[in-house]
Amino acid sequence: MSPSEVLVCVLALLGGEAKKLPPIELVDIRPLSASPGIEAYTHAGSPKIYLLTTSAVFEEAMAMERWGAEDAAPVIKLASIIMHEAWHVRNGPDERGAYEAQLRTLGRLGAGAGSALHRRVYNSMQTVLKTQKRATPADTDLRITVMLPVPPRPSSASILLGIRP
Repeated sequence: MSPSEVLVCVLALLGGEAKKLPPIELVDIRPLSASPGIEAYTHAGSPKIYLLTTSAVFEEAMAMERWGAEDAAPVIKLASIIMHEAWHVRNGPDERGAYEAQLRTLGRLGAGAGSALHRRVYNSMQTVLKTQKRATPADTDLRITVMLPVPPRPSSASILLGIRP
């Protein structure tokens, strides 16, 4: 299959959701700043999803003569990747939300919890979240509490009687 044929298959698999997606551009060169295993990406401020046609999963999908329910794993994974990136376009850089959208898509497409594909994506999410947590400085509360002496509050009876403390 050609790259555009693969994309047509993926969009067909997504059904009505495909109509709501941001524009998708097929690219064959990953950005120098991207990790080697990248499959798709977005640019901050851009409404576009970039789908890497030289990724292992895309090449696996292109090698398929045709696909059916028993061998649709690469197409299902590409659909979930697109939904991951669409989440980023709409909501920003939060990886947890993007991976959750990807996992929901896998479930809808028949690769739910318990499938090897779901497990691999879930494990990737855990790795990314752990890496992010290590890269984020520890939350530190830098506020200082200052305790000033507070004069005793007069009771209502002392106010009525005119007694001062």
